[in-house]
Amino acid sequence: MKKLLITALALVLPLAAIANTYTISDANPIKVGGKQVGGGDGDNSTLDSLSHGTAYTWGFTNASLGGQSLSALETSIHSGSQVIKSATLTLTGISDWTTEAKDVLYIDILNNLSSGVKSTTYMPQVNNDTVYGDDPFNPNSKLVSFNKVTGKVVNYSSTLGSYNTLLTGTSGHVKFQSAQPGALIQASSATTTSSKYNPAGDPGTFTAVNTTSAFTITYDLTTANLALLQSFLGSDAVGGSTAGEVLGLGFGPDCHFFDTGVTVCITTGPGRGLPDGGMTFGLLGLSFGVLAALARKSRRSNSN
Repeated sequence: MKKLLITALALVLPLAAIANTYTISDANPIKVGGKQVGGGDGDNSTLDSLSHGTAYTWGFTNASLGGQSLSALETSIHSGSQVIKSATLTLTGISDWTTEAKDVLYIDILNNLSSGVKSTTYMPQVNNDTVYGDDPFNPNSKLVSFNKVTGKVVNYSSTLGSYNTLLTGTSGHVKFQSAQPGALIQASSATTTSSKYNPAGDPGTFTAVNTTSAFTITYDLTTANLALLQSFLGSDAVGGSTAGEVLGLGFGPDCHFFDTGVTVCITTGPGRGLPDGGMTFGLLGLSFGVLAALARKSRRSNSN
């Protein structure tokens, strides 16, 4: 009887572990004995101050995942054994440096980046924004008039002059990684609302409303965001169409913003008909039921 119980548990309990959560953070890594046990890649020293007219990219690495394997996540998505069930973006301590009516921060899901944080300045600081600026990663933005939205922002140095030197004959043009439909993480996806941030009509991810106060805001990624995230992760895996490319985020601040942390949390579950948690516990209950029936039958046999 005990052997049957152990066998049933051995078959069923592993199925309960097939849902996984991956936390991607720019925080400083937590190390014990020289080994990373938590935290992120330490890039918050760059991302905690986002300047107007500068485009930033953050390419995820194993360090960004607190030591979890990014390639394992990509492989599980590519094979179909896992699918993305949900994902969130959390901005910790996000604030605007001054009180202006139309300051906005755009955050896009991008692929084909360089690892870590890279940036380039494409326009000078502008004060007193009276209209929302454009997302530098959006190929349909007005910035297209003086930007080339091909190639990567991350392969060149951080000064416009260097760009002009590298892009001979295209003086005044800057290359940006081009965001695909579903890339923008929208202000309307915030899980909390306040009269102090993300007003109606906000075209980006975050806008402070006449305040320099700091907020911590979590965004539930939309169906379109999740589909793009799933596509990038699967394609970047070994054997995928974009194998070896790096997934990450693009930040387009149309003012100077500060924060103390950026975190992406991805939850995956079984794909291709594999049982989810509810089915797992159902199977476990069924196993116990069968075992109970066998025990009753055994007792009746022994009494006879």
